[in-house]
Amino acid sequence: MRTIIVLLVAILAYNQLHSGWIVQQSNTTEELRDVFFLDSTMGWAVGNAGVIRKTTDGGASWISQASGTSNTLFSVCFANDQVGWVVGQNGTIRKTTDGGASWISQASGTSNTLFSVCFVNDQVGWVVGQGGTIRKTTNGGSSWVSQTSYVNLILLSVHFVDANFGCVVGQNGTILLTYDGGTNWFSQSIGGTLPLYSVHFVNYNYGWAVGGGGVIYKTTTGGTYWFQQTSNTSNWLYGVHFLDINRGWAVGDGGIILATTNGGSQWFAQNVNLQQAINFNSVKFVSPQKGWVVGASGRILAQYTLSPPTLISPIDGATNVSLLPQFIWSNDPYAAYYRIQVSKFSNFSILAFNDTANNSSKTILLQSKLDTNTLYYWRVKSYDLSGDSSLWAGVRTFTTEPILLPPDLVSPANNSTLLSNTVNFVWNTSTNAENYIIEISTDSLFSTVLINYTTNSTNYSINTLSFATTYYWRVRSANLSQISAWSAKRKFSTPVQQLYQIEGTIKYANTAQTPMDNCVVRLLNSSGQQITQTTTNSLGYFIFTGLSNGNYSLDITTTKNWGGVSIVDVNLIRLHLNNVQSSFTPLTGVRLIAADINVNNQVNIVDANQIRRRLNNLQPYTWTAPNYVFYPTSVEINGANVTLSIQSLCSGDINGSYTP
Repeated sequence: MRTIIVLLVAILAYNQLHSGWIVQQSNTTEELRDVFFLDSTMGWAVGNAGVIRKTTDGGASWISQASGTSNTLFSVCFANDQVGWVVGQNGTIRKTTDGGASWISQASGTSNTLFSVCFVNDQVGWVVGQGGTIRKTTNGGSSWVSQTSYVNLILLSVHFVDANFGCVVGQNGTILLTYDGGTNWFSQSIGGTLPLYSVHFVNYNYGWAVGGGGVIYKTTTGGTYWFQQTSNTSNWLYGVHFLDINRGWAVGDGGIILATTNGGSQWFAQNVNLQQAINFNSVKFVSPQKGWVVGASGRILAQYTLSPPTLISPIDGATNVSLLPQFIWSNDPYAAYYRIQVSKFSNFSILAFNDTANNSSKTILLQSKLDTNTLYYWRVKSYDLSGDSSLWAGVRTFTTEPILLPPDLVSPANNSTLLSNTVNFVWNTSTNAENYIIEISTDSLFSTVLINYTTNSTNYSINTLSFATTYYWRVRSANLSQISAWSAKRKFSTPVQQLYQIEGTIKYANTAQTPMDNCVVRLLNSSGQQITQTTTNSLGYFIFTGLSNGNYSLDITTTKNWGGVSIVDVNLIRLHLNNVQSSFTPLTGVRLIAADINVNNQVNIVDANQIRRRLNNLQPYTWTAPNYVFYPTSVEINGANVTLSIQSLCSGDINGSYTP
């Protein structure tokens, strides 16, 4: 029985550790020596030839940063998202205060190669390297102070839990401990001579060191006693990292990645499926699902364990949800697609909607429209390219909107007779309606629809209905998922059309007010189209009958001779321009129009000069104006007959001295 239990525990541990590793594009072939992440999105990798790569999206993309050196960089550490250090060959230390956008050199005080750097905050940190080098800073690297290691060996890794307790490992199985920030270093024996390349502590007691020949050492006593664990590999291990006292990873030669969920009592190799085995130098995890390893040929691998998505919208317990809802959930960068299920049943035994989505949202289409006023359950899971899936997300519920009702009609009232053929239809708002559709017909069955109009407001106006006609109208509500039934229909009648007349006289604006007979008067509608025409009688009288309300204009012409223009008219324009008052100036009405010789809607000295040149037959002269002008010529009928007194002048005869 004990054997079976141990086997089941081992299988469970393996399943917990089984996760995918995907290659990320570092855009370099230089060997990468170290990787450091602050969280699941922001990290840096460093390596040969001064290479620095940064990501802000968990490694989906890596961008190059200029380190300012061609020396190999062996280690990187950041105190926060802005402040960090890299170290490497020939005593290289470089610092950034802008997230790596720029790097500045710091004087390490040594030419020995530095293999590891560790900071506990943005001021206090250590570097270690060749010849037993240990140096410490307490001012962010502005100055580095040498500490005595008492060894002349290569020190390969340093890790501090806080500003006091730290551990250094290196050549010949070297382990050094300090409890006072490095003022004193104490050597610990592990009984082995293989080099140790990496050390990591999760607290003051628990720590691990890995090295040559696949050795893994663990301490549970703060480094005072170390015991060897079974790694099941002879591959040299160069990097180790633990999240807590149970979950950890080690990497090394031949692309080996070891993982444990029980503090190293059992280590399992993870399959990375690389076509060619390469060395891995460093590993960093920020959560059980998110980790990275880096190594030769610029290789970066990211681990993913598909997590159940977090459901975002509709919120749990939402009401009045559209029948075509949009579902939104959190995005997993390692998911290839998602499956969403919607059901009326909490066990999802019968599905109302079951589909896949390529991104973190899905909108139900019309053919899968949900039922009104119904409680639904929904859930989502993630899938990777191999078809493996996460667990289902926690189930949420929502209730769909009620059936969409037609609006209540307001006006015109049913069976009413209107005073005009201009009608403003008004109705009340309907809950959840986004648009309204109005139909107007002369048929109570609406078999022939004269107007079918969609609007997002609750009114509609029209001024083209016929007079003395009975109409029927109705309205329905609509939104993206529903169209309501029609409202109760209403009917109304338009009034009998009232017709009016325009009459008037046209007289010359002289002292005698001479009637303008035989003038052709054309009546134009608001679009400038001729309706009819007539000719003035001997009294200058004209009349148009049978006209409806509206705006009209008159186009008046005559064949009478032009005359009456003299130098007096020229002087009147000058008086007008100088704002001198006389019996005619300032010019208004038809006299102002008669003075506008070039017809540019303004009177100036040019008009006066054109009159003078024509009087003296001075060539050239421009005379754009017609021989006769008339005012007023615009007419509006608004429920009453209109009588006009129209004045006329020859162009230029501003004082009206002529008798036509």
